[in-house]
Amino acid sequence: MFSSKSLREKIRPILLAVIAVLLFLIYRAMGGMSPDVLYYISLAAQFALILMGVFLSTHEAWVKQNRILMILAFVIVGGIAMLAAVRQQQENRKDANEGNRKLAGLTTGGNSFCYVQFLARGENATLVVLQRGDFPLADVQVKLIDSDTATSESIMNNQPVNVGTLPVNGSKLIGTISLGNLSERKFLAAFSARNGQWDQLVVLRRLNNEWRLTMRVQRNPGAGFL
Repeated sequence: MFSSKSLREKIRPILLAVIAVLLFLIYRAMGGMSPDVLYYISLAAQFALILMGVFLSTHEAWVKQNRILMILAFVIVGGIAMLAAVRQQQENRKDANEGNRKLAGLTTGGNSFCYVQFLARGENATLVVLQRGDFPLADVQVKLIDSDTATSESIMNNQPVNVGTLPVNGSKLIGTISLGNLSERKFLAAFSARNGQWDQLVVLRRLNNEWRLTMRVQRNPGAGFL
């Protein structure tokens, strides 16, 4: 037969493991909560600790008989209060970082970009710049380069088109170009804006008297063209 002391010593690590797992699950469950909800949980847990302290001081005999139960209750409720406060700080920090990101995005353009849409018909194409991303773009310029005929001198002498500011999902007509009677045309649109530089590689192929367009946008390679 085990003595009560020996039994308590054997049960103690099991109880500690159960409490640790329980607090971990509670901490995970708090992950999607708003800072306000976490604040009220922490406040309620602290108030519960006060009530438990009052109960402890007015029911000493019962507490002595159920000391382990009271210790477990204090550990769990105190742990909830602490974890709620930690989660609240994390969520507040996350909200602050998101606010800073949005403010920076509104100022610089963030990770937004734009590209030239070629509206080709016959031997001509209308060029429209389209914005994509969560933030408006400012100080946008684009240099359109004919990859088939470009030389280093013509690239340097080619003046960029000033697009200006593009709102979210905005667009701007920048002109019309001649495609000629060729079956394939290649262009490079080199962009610069307040948030950086990027290239748009464009290939136009004429199939059954209709133009088919493929393109790819990539960051930074076109910076030297502007």
